[in-house]
Amino acid sequence: MSILHDQTLHELSVTQTLTNNLANNLTTKGVPSTTDEGLDTLVPKVLQIESGAAKTPYEKWQEGFGVNWDNVVANAPIGSYKVLHLYQKRNFLKLASNFPITAECCVWNKNTNTYRVVELFYETKTIIFEEGESFVNSHDGSEYLCVVYSGSWVSPSYFYKLPVVYVNSRDCSTLHPYKDHNANGLYVPSENVPLLRGVDCYSLYRIYIHPSLEHLSFLTLYAVIQIDGARGGDVQGRILMNIYDAKPKTTPMSITARTTIVINFSNLDLADDFYTKISVHPFSYGSNTYYNFPTTNNARRFKFDSSFYLRYASGYVGGIPSAEILEGTITENQEYTAGVGCHGFNKSDWTVLRNFPMWTVLDGAYTGCLRPAASASSYANFIFYSNQLEGKYFAKFDANGNIDLDPTNTFVANLPFLPGNVAQKITFDDKTFVNQFTPAEQDAIEDLVVNQKKWILEWK
Repeated sequence: MSILHDQTLHELSVTQTLTNNLANNLTTKGVPSTTDEGLDTLVPKVLQIESGAAKTPYEKWQEGFGVNWDNVVANAPIGSYKVLHLYQKRNFLKLASNFPITAECCVWNKNTNTYRVVELFYETKTIIFEEGESFVNSHDGSEYLCVVYSGSWVSPSYFYKLPVVYVNSRDCSTLHPYKDHNANGLYVPSENVPLLRGVDCYSLYRIYIHPSLEHLSFLTLYAVIQIDGARGGDVQGRILMNIYDAKPKTTPMSITARTTIVINFSNLDLADDFYTKISVHPFSYGSNTYYNFPTTNNARRFKFDSSFYLRYASGYVGGIPSAEILEGTITENQEYTAGVGCHGFNKSDWTVLRNFPMWTVLDGAYTGCLRPAASASSYANFIFYSNQLEGKYFAKFDANGNIDLDPTNTFVANLPFLPGNVAQKITFDDKTFVNQFTPAEQDAIEDLVVNQKKWILEWK
């Protein structure tokens, strides 16, 4: 390629990076933008940013109420451990069948600044709203209703299946042992609170970050923070990273790699922080331990935690996000005899990968700890679908043309030696990858991988 061609490609890359950053910053400032727009439409949008700190849609929505919700809770004429809910206007509200009949509740009327205590009947557990109790939000023009509950919140299922849009549970500061964890709307799967936009709570412990959630504030944290589920995009990812940034360094925060974690990032810096800073635990049940994220999740970097011993006959790393760079090493469980070697690194979703998976080198070993498969399985074969793979991560050579055999440096050195009784393959979808190596280097790689380690190598 010519110098002019290289320079043009560089300038296009710089321009696209500028466009992406500008679009993301505009969106953060409350001006909707996308990365597929050009600078001709993005630059004029800068004028739409309000002077001072731009308010988010959620902040504008809350300003439309003009209410201090802490005061509404404090003045409610009912018992302790009070929790405030906002709902859009409706005629009645049916509570969960196990909602405690001993709990109290009242409806706050903003128009008159008065409270109406509601008696809950065991048979119905239904709140009937009266004419004039709803009030208008000046920002969105919708009508809302405010209910304050008090009780002993021993189960999060008390607040299942509610159309709540805002929760304030800060009053539950002395409810032991889990404070307001069962009452803040965050310890229930997202389908039970599908409209929840904001939470102001006292404490965090085990939580779900809902796809509708735009705001979360808290006053303290439990000894550990466990993310049981998260759905959404950049807004929800930022909420999680705000928790991470605010927590003490000594407070563990983890997320389990399971199908309930569905976050599609457009801000890739945020994605990198999410997948490399928060401790990612593989999903476990029975004797199985494996990564089970949806492969539609995305990141530039994903980090394996080598302290977890993985095992799953259907592929223990098959559920990692689509990433460019894999960090850390994979540790396969060395004790079990069933499902050995079934890594599952063969997903067609992984189209932008630049490097190769590496297994932990155990003490005294000459290869990574990936075990040879005991029987034929598609999950024991590698298929690489990316066109972006870099040869330096696959194999290295010294100045004399000798192949590097250090198992911590490259994929081919990390591969285990197979006994040869079970066929296992390494397949490249991009048959031009091989051209990153000279003919002599190709021969050396094939001698090590095919002749010595007995893998089938399909790369030409």
